Amino acid sequence: MIIHLDLDCFFASCERLLNPALKNKPIAVGGRGDPFIFSQKSRKNIDVTLNNKGAFVPTIFYDAKSSFEDYFVEDKKIRGIVITSSYEARSYGVKTGMTIYEALRVCPNLIVLPPNHLFYSPFQP
Repeated sequence: MIIHLDLDCFFASCERLLNPALKNKPIAVGGRGDPFIFSQKSRKNIDVTLNNKGAFVPTIFYDAKSSFEDYFVEDKKIRGIVITSSYEARSYGVKTGMTIYEALRVCPNLIVLPPNHLFYSPFQP
């Protein structure tokens, strides 16, 4: 037996658990590969017990409480793509894989959040 679960809005729903004020608002969770790979700034709040080193540490280990500007803006340009969006955002045309810049063009009141993979996972430290 094969079971397929379509969890398109899962990350957005998780964010609403953390912040109920997001209910009924167009929200998107976006990602950037790892925007901090080559950063000269120190990485804040990384769980050092996970013993991750090197240039290709995934975004799962960055500070999920980063602001929009800290996570998505680099050299005054908006970077990243939509990982998932709420149904309210989809009604404006926001889609998975769309750039954050384009998503904000089609839905100017979109609330864009960085991913919080440690919260989405059952394996929380």
